[in-house]
Amino acid sequence: MDKNDFNFLKFRTELIELLFEENVKNNYFENKIGVFTNDRDKAVKLFTNLYHDKRQEIDYYRNSREMQEIRLLDGTQYLWIGPIDNSRGHKCGKAYIDKNLTLNELDYVIPICYCSRENVIVF
Repeated sequence: MDKNDFNFLKFRTELIELLFEENVKNNYFENKIGVFTNDRDKAVKLFTNLYHDKRQEIDYYRNSREMQEIRLLDGTQYLWIGPIDNSRGHKCGKAYIDKNLTLNELDYVIPICYCSRENVIVF
């Protein structure tokens, strides 16, 4: 990866973060964490890492071709949500957002997220 590629990815990360306000308090969906990517391999890798990191805390784990979900004993839910039109019914208070999403895909993600910039992780 050359310097221009790195700068572009850094710019995309900052752009996504700027779509969210800072210090927004939301108590309603803070236990729902959306993982937004259309890249199945990225979703599987992130959920595999979560599974290994939180193995002792997991209440439910679903790993299928179309769905990745982890629920912890404290009620926290991680859910893979594809950035498409029918994903709008989901609500989340924290988000992992793929830096490779297009602006059209981000249009589906932003209304779903009730979170502040601090609760957004761009990966």
